[in-house]
Amino acid sequence: MDSPHEAPYYYIGGQRFSMDFKLRMTETVHDSYEWVNLHTCARRRCMMQGRRVPFFHHECFCFRLYDISDALVAAGEWSFEPPASENSRRSHRIRNLLAPRLRDQLQIRLPPETLMTIAGHLVRECAAITAEEQLLGTAVSDTAVDITRDIYANYTAVDGVCYVKSLCNTASNIGHHGHRTLMSKEGKAVDKICIAEDHRGIRSVIFCAADSPLAGPTPITKSWWRVLTTSSDTKEIVLKSDGIKLRDIIMSDDTGPNASSNHVS
Repeated sequence: MDSPHEAPYYYIGGQRFSMDFKLRMTETVHDSYEWVNLHTCARRRCMMQGRRVPFFHHECFCFRLYDISDALVAAGEWSFEPPASENSRRSHRIRNLLAPRLRDQLQIRLPPETLMTIAGHLVRECAAITAEEQLLGTAVSDTAVDITRDIYANYTAVDGVCYVKSLCNTASNIGHHGHRTLMSKEGKAVDKICIAEDHRGIRSVIFCAADSPLAGPTPITKSWWRVLTTSSDTKEIVLKSDGIKLRDIIMSDDTGPNASSNHVS
């Protein structure tokens, strides 16, 4: 990022941002206005000494429509680096959706290949604005769910991919526009919680007994089920949401979860 127009802004918290500065690895920059040191390094020792902060491209920051919210930051954070095929799929999907809209809005008639080329230059802007719109009125939250009662799931689509939006104990909590699915019935033993997740959130959750086998492959190609094993004292689980989808499930008891991973081919 040698151009001043590519220098990023770092999100410190609330509506606080660093000055824009050139990104060079292993350097430390002092922001005298916010009185923070920003260190660009991925070494484990350095990461343990401070907290990670996201940054925004200069262009994305300048054309944002709303204030940057904690939900927007949380929803945009990846748990791990996605495969290149996912980035390509997402980019192609946005172009294919955007090109017909450009055709309808433009006052001149253009060939499809020209519209696709124009749409290709707007992928990042379209993705950023869509994320802003989706997260309006949402908030990062931690919610407890009783696993001894009925458990209902609600789903949402993000960039054409289905994610678990929420889990709750009563169907009325789903809302008027949600499709509820009964995941676990009251009185049924819940000894294991199988979780399928990608870099952006939880895609599927299965509640099952100790002797139940894993229910086939996950909805994600070449992925693993993450299994949480409950104890006899576990009554509740805590759901961590980024505002539009679940990001993690943890046990609420003090003993902590016994987690394992199992591959299903």
